[in-house]
Amino acid sequence: WPFQTAVSTTLAPDYYEVIKDPVDLASVRARLTPRAGAPPHYNSLDQFLADLLRMCENCRVYNGDNNEYYDCAVRLEAFVRKKVGEVSVSRVPVDGTRPESGG
Repeated sequence: WPFQTAVSTTLAPDYYEVIKDPVDLASVRARLTPRAGAPPHYNSLDQFLADLLRMCENCRVYNGDNNEYYDCAVRLEAFVRKKVGEVSVSRVPVDGTRPESGG
């Protein structure tokens, strides 16, 4: 299944010449894993989403259309966008107070 790990140059020798900003699910997972003393890689849902969408776009660019990899990228992007649309984010002001409800 595509996307799980970095693209192998054995399978796609020119991949890193074509794709200048590669990303895969193993990289995303590593970026989500806290490291002692290091700031988080993702500071927002938008940054996380950007990596996932770039991964799909990279796949489409490299593979072109009308193949199983392209189709996987299209389906994965649709799934990600649907799930993100279901996420409700509660924003808390910087000072830590809760916003008043405007009932």
